[in-house]
Amino acid sequence: MFPPQALNIREFAGLEKVSSDPENRAAVFRLHKQSGTTYDFDVSFSTEQLIKATEAKIVKAHKRFLKDSTDRDRATRIVQHINHPDWQLNPYTTCIVDTSVSYKGEEPKTISDWIIRANEDVSIDNPPLTLILDLDDTVLSKNKSCSFDTLDSLHGGTYFNLTAMKQISAFQKRGHKIKVLTNSQYLFRRIESAFSRYGVTLEKKNYFNVESKARNGLSKGDFLDKYSFNKSCLHVDDLTSNESRKTHFYHVTGASPFPELIKDS
Repeated sequence: MFPPQALNIREFAGLEKVSSDPENRAAVFRLHKQSGTTYDFDVSFSTEQLIKATEAKIVKAHKRFLKDSTDRDRATRIVQHINHPDWQLNPYTTCIVDTSVSYKGEEPKTISDWIIRANEDVSIDNPPLTLILDLDDTVLSKNKSCSFDTLDSLHGGTYFNLTAMKQISAFQKRGHKIKVLTNSQYLFRRIESAFSRYGVTLEKKNYFNVESKARNGLSKGDFLDKYSFNKSCLHVDDLTSNESRKTHFYHVTGASPFPELIKDS
């Protein structure tokens, strides 16, 4: 049964966590209507009401300059939606898209600048970057080649780019972020398990396959353009048609199989 207070995917395409401020127990969520209209809500957290899911400790939310009962109703429904993560399992409810890639400081202007910062540990002076990974013919392939040289048990036999996976692991260990954006139908648990064999941790909230409710039929480029991704992100893909205007883009080819995230790799 559809929860009456839940956000309906027929009306709302996504509830995006745009930014968070754990120190002040605050966050900003953006509600996306199917029409394209968006509404920003300031959300405050409370330590008095602890719920298992960390992101579900919401006790109050309000749209800036709430004007009428419709806005207040949306705020109430957002609170209920976040406090009930199980609602997202319903195929008719809106999913929460955690972009949270707000970059405090000047964003890298070029790919070269991005890679230089990616090779340094995260610090006050070097905020976390985000690596957005394609899968097929980017980090894995059904066919063995010079780049895809390591046989893995995934899907009965898949070849991984071992050098790329080592570099992704090193990048993550420096404190940076990993997301996967794929047009495949691979189940999250299988990709999560495969990545873990190479020292890479992948969370479900950061996995967007073609069937993800967050995608809602969007192409990769349109998905990245719709949500709050920016130049703190490097999208790595083998197809230039998947490029976004909002992020940096690295085109994987035989001659350039992966960006040089070489430190500690």
